[in-house]
Amino acid sequence: MTKVKALYVLQCREFILAKHGEAGIEAVKAQLSPAVREELYSPLSVATDWMDVRLALEHALAYDRAFGTGVPGQAAERMLSGLVAEHYTVMYRSIFAQATSPEAVLEKSSRLWRRFYDEGDTQLIVLSPTSVLKRITGITDFPARHELLLLPYYEELLRQWGAKEPSARHTKCVARGAECCESVISWRRSSGVTPSTG
Repeated sequence: MTKVKALYVLQCREFILAKHGEAGIEAVKAQLSPAVREELYSPLSVATDWMDVRLALEHALAYDRAFGTGVPGQAAERMLSGLVAEHYTVMYRSIFAQATSPEAVLEKSSRLWRRFYDEGDTQLIVLSPTSVLKRITGITDFPARHELLLLPYYEELLRQWGAKEPSARHTKCVARGAECCESVISWRRSSGVTPSTG
């Protein structure tokens, strides 16, 4: 199974604690099976550990079940967007500050893939002046709905940089039998878009 750095789940846990307190953590835990709960909330987990993507996704979906308001995936997307916004100035600012366009931001993010995932490669294909295609190859075992871990990241990264109305949709998925995963990411054309200085 493809793995992601445990840092991802640890940050989600911190987000839940800050937003909902210990009661929020318990509400999310209640949505998990005992075995999955034990893995996700192990006191031995450190940021550099590797964790199955399936577990990271189950954690996001558990949050969605605990705090969703009727639209499946929406609460999980808000959490992931919130994490990117929260960490942009700390983790991402120096990486993306010199990017001069949304395409450049996403191209730089492609280079970060193997820092957070143990398999696969990403490729960026420009479709138009306001849209690109992100392709992930070399992974065949992504679980269904794994795009919940990716699309909010793409959108919020662009939003924090300064792109207008970013939108991402998953158009091809290995979990549905495709040979690779693809997402189309677009934004509104705007003259003089400049990176956010937040």
